[in-house]
Amino acid sequence: VLDTITGSMEELDTYIRDMNLPLAKSSELVGALRTQVRREESPTFDVNMKELVNESLAIAGGRLKRVQVVTEIPDELTHHCFRARVGQILVNLLGNASDAFDEAGTQAPTIRIKVQRSTSNQPLRLEVSDNGPGIPADIQARIFEKFYTTKEAGKGTGLGLAMCHEWATTWGGDLRIEPSAMGGATFVLELPLMQLPGQ
Repeated sequence: VLDTITGSMEELDTYIRDMNLPLAKSSELVGALRTQVRREESPTFDVNMKELVNESLAIAGGRLKRVQVVTEIPDELTHHCFRARVGQILVNLLGNASDAFDEAGTQAPTIRIKVQRSTSNQPLRLEVSDNGPGIPADIQARIFEKFYTTKEAGKGTGLGLAMCHEWATTWGGDLRIEPSAMGGATFVLELPLMQLPGQ
């Protein structure tokens, strides 16, 4: 979605109308897209992580219709970060999980999103876990390389995860794969507390 919408309000409104969503869902999606397609020159102060995750779920919702999504996010958890970019990373991870479910024919597909931080000055840890087919060890070593993709021709550019990983490391954080207790894959995004302008 974020690759096809350039950010003008006219394009966003047309895109939403073409989806024929109920009014409440349309309004929710418009708000989420307007937040996540904007350009950011600096981090945003005290981003509410539950709100950010809900925005990303609204954007990815069309691809998650048959997926059960479970979230574990403290209501008041906030973090200084590039809000739009973090949201785009999450949308990318959700879309990849959905594609993996479809390709593997996963029964009762489930995604768990967990966000936590041990203390106020520690990195934020955002986990996206699924019960899909998982990622073989030999592929894990290349999954963040530019132009590397396991999807069939025409369905993937191999740029999404590479771009997300580059953003995370540029911020002094990390994006990596860890073993999943759910049997599929777990992607972990670690984000340091960003310094705001003037600090």
